[in-house]
Amino acid sequence: MNNRQDLNRLLPGYHQLGVQVQRHPSSGMAANMASMVFDRAERHYARLELDQAETLYLDLLRHNPEAPEILFRLGRIAHQRHNYKQAKIFYRKAIKGNDRLDYLHRNLGMTLCEQGLLKEAEKPLRQALKIASDNGSNHTTLGYLQRLKGDMAAAEASYRKAVEVAPDNADCHKELGYFLLFKGDYREGWALHEYRWRGQRLTSAVFQGGKPLWDGVAMAGEVLLIHAEQGLGDTIQFLRYVPLAVAQSKASKVILRIQAGLLSLLPDLGGQVEIQSAEEGLVDFDRHCPLEALPHRVYADGPLRDFPKLCPDPSQALALQPGPLKIGLAWAGNPIQPNDHRRSTTLAKLMPGLQALHKRFGNIELISFQRDINEKDRALMAKCAFMRDCGYLDMAAIAATMPGLDLMITVDTAMGHLAGALDVPTWLLLSNVPDFRWGPTGDQTSWYPSLRLIRQEKDGDWAGVARRIGALEVEKRADATGV
Repeated sequence: MNNRQDLNRLLPGYHQLGVQVQRHPSSGMAANMASMVFDRAERHYARLELDQAETLYLDLLRHNPEAPEILFRLGRIAHQRHNYKQAKIFYRKAIKGNDRLDYLHRNLGMTLCEQGLLKEAEKPLRQALKIASDNGSNHTTLGYLQRLKGDMAAAEASYRKAVEVAPDNADCHKELGYFLLFKGDYREGWALHEYRWRGQRLTSAVFQGGKPLWDGVAMAGEVLLIHAEQGLGDTIQFLRYVPLAVAQSKASKVILRIQAGLLSLLPDLGGQVEIQSAEEGLVDFDRHCPLEALPHRVYADGPLRDFPKLCPDPSQALALQPGPLKIGLAWAGNPIQPNDHRRSTTLAKLMPGLQALHKRFGNIELISFQRDINEKDRALMAKCAFMRDCGYLDMAAIAATMPGLDLMITVDTAMGHLAGALDVPTWLLLSNVPDFRWGPTGDQTSWYPSLRLIRQEKDGDWAGVARRIGALEVEKRADATGV
């Protein structure tokens, strides 16, 4: 029974074996079977195969309904699916079975945070600290709650305490780094941002190749590979640091490896820079550097205000009707992004503000660049006489169309970065605690001068954002290039 190869053979009969397990819960066979099922569930979870892991955990729970470790894992899966109500049920039942496990209280507190139940979240987070004050993760989670509450001083103290009690925990350094970037302490923040790679299994072919990271020093006669690390928006944002890296590295050649959808938009970066699609095979290089690591190496004192403007092909643009105010729209990002439940909304929640704009200005055309649209929003679009659905456009077509807009309205996705890099007037709709790059306050950003930040005043308050949309002024652009 201990042979791992027997596992796949045994699992189909697990429910039948369950009769024996229940009759003889202490038998060696039952314990061994439970161990193997648990082991397989853990491997599924490690590969992010949540459905398969959940099925096996539920099998185990049927034979031991109060097992805290299984309840914890089911709560964790529910949390990752943003099913916070179910996660809370699993965590509370796990705590009932064993209230001395700090991570049960911590995860319950985090779930309550994501539900917006900030007052309720503090009690389990304080209990986690009471049980294990030397666990850095307990301090960072409390810091997250304090950040949500707007208590920046207390949040920073918690994040720094986490690093103090757990100096070898890379995640604690990383979370402090994110907080400091959010706060605007860029130099220390970018340095701590380097910890995001430590203690992780890096699946990128670039990292797995074993070549060293560029440390910012001159490397004359060598080849430097600069590559996309995160999503499209991050790539657009950090392209501005490439010219500085080229100059500082003194490399004989710089290879810029980014997402294929952005290749046609790049401006001329100089003859030293060779462009490569991230979908192509790796070419030979001596050192490498992710785009998001460039600020730490070439300009760490704040956002670099000068950036190469993107150059879309006008022939790719949609034909836009002359006359009405032309307003682009995107209300949701990729749902697999961990913070998508905060940054994304629905058309239904924004529609009161959009209708108010239409009522005030009369002649407007909303142009939807939204890619994945649920049935409710699709039906709402069909009823909206002043909205145009562009269908699924690639980045080249969207980028070519944006300069013809009078305004772009979008949540925090690649659409905002794209519009900003094209110098299109944009209202960027943000949650009350947005991504680190937008900071805690203000309606302007040094990253993109054409962006106006419209922030929630409280957690989940998209109705308030919609009201502000309906009250703001929109001007016809004399330099819009639509046809």
